[in-house]
Amino acid sequence: CVARKSRRKRHDQLLKALRLIEKRTTVLFVGMDMHSEYQSLIEPIKTRHTVLFCGSVSPDEALNFNRLFDLHVLPSTMEGLSQALLESMALEVPVIATRAGGNTDLIQDGENGYLFDDSNIEELAEKILRVIGDRTERGRIVASAKRTALEDFSIVKTIDRYENFFENLRRDNTE
Repeated sequence: CVARKSRRKRHDQLLKALRLIEKRTTVLFVGMDMHSEYQSLIEPIKTRHTVLFCGSVSPDEALNFNRLFDLHVLPSTMEGLSQALLESMALEVPVIATRAGGNTDLIQDGENGYLFDDSNIEELAEKILRVIGDRTERGRIVASAKRTALEDFSIVKTIDRYENFFENLRRDNTE
């Protein structure tokens, strides 16, 4: 089960990658409805893959979907630091994201998740297959991702970083 939780964000890349994946896959788009422009991308893969649009859900419901996911793909090219990726990482769901925006601050490619270049559908498909095909690799990535989410991006560390940032600003302005 490959999943995506949020509004439309270059989901066409994930649908195109499915054409390159032989293994039967279910894809859930949580937080969005089916859009007509995706129909032409779903048509050629619908005999092999299941694509479901779960519509709008509350934040709590969206978080609960993680229990169903084997993988979380974020194909967006305009991200800050993605809360959805952090949630998946903390909940032991491996992540793949576009090498763009804050994704590169959060994910070290091949260490705690995977990054792919925007519009490189072959690279995205290859990384999806790597995660779903190699349990040992998946376990290693998940453990590292959980540490990243719970330690490096914990609320305590985030508050400490903000306090240090503002203290440095204050100090620079008083000198």
